[in-house]
Amino acid sequence: MAVSNTATKTVLIADDTPFVRERFQNALQDAGHRAVTVKSAAELLARVRADLQDLDLVVLDLRLPHTPGVDLIKAVRKIDNGKLPILVFSGTISNADEVRELASL
Repeated sequence: MAVSNTATKTVLIADDTPFVRERFQNALQDAGHRAVTVKSAAELLARVRADLQDLDLVVLDLRLPHTPGVDLIKAVRKIDNGKLPILVFSGTISNADEVRELASL
C-alpha cells in the first residue's frame, strides 16, 4: 500500500552510532517517511539551520560526543524558536533533574 505524499514527514536522526542511525532510518523509510541522518552535534545544528522549514521532527541521541544533550537542545531552540518537535532518547539518564530540565525545553 502506497503512502500518500501529504502524510510523508521529514525526520532528522542524530546519533553517533551507525547501527542506530540505520535502524531509525530504515524504520522511518519503511513507514513512508523521509529520514535524514547526522552523526554529530555540528552536523545536527548545520542541518537544522539549513533545512528548518522542511523538518518535521528531530530524533536525538542525548549523548552525542562533545556536546551535552541539554546544551544541544538549547542550541536547536535558538535556531527554531521552539517550533520543531524533538524526541530525545538515551541509554542513560543522569538523574531526575536532567529529565525535568529536558522536559522544560
